[in-house]
Amino acid sequence: MFSKLLFVHHAGNVTRSEKQYRQMPFVKWKEEAPFKKDGFPLDTEEFWIGVLQHKAFKELTTFALICLITPVSNAVVERIFSLVSSVKMKARNRMQLNLHDAILRVRAELLLLSKYCKDFTASPEILKNFTLDKVYAVCSIHSSGKDSNDLDLELFL
Repeated sequence: MFSKLLFVHHAGNVTRSEKQYRQMPFVKWKEEAPFKKDGFPLDTEEFWIGVLQHKAFKELTTFALICLITPVSNAVVERIFSLVSSVKMKARNRMQLNLHDAILRVRAELLLLSKYCKDFTASPEILKNFTLDKVYAVCSIHSSGKDSNDLDLELFL
């Protein structure tokens, strides 16, 4: 039965996990320590985390939790690739990795929170770094040919 499941390679010892699965109905879960205190959980993840505290079901619980955290689709990955291609275009081909990473993180966070750039409010710490002497110091390092990190990112450090 277990050998036909998806992600069976994560089950560890398949025969042991299958034995543990067959023993599940014989345990009075409502009387077990993690469920006695807070009551029997309705959430699947909370249930398996409680079962994990029961030493006899370790392999089965690990397998169940891996199955629960595995994404059903790769839509999130596709969105990130879309973000990468929108940031890293031909006009920006000399952009260094840390600036690229910072832009991607900001865009992903804005998408996650359903916010837009126009909603951004700069903190006093960021505004403090935008002084003429800091901007000119970064520009002179960049124009002198010395190895510097991304010009725009240095203003935020």
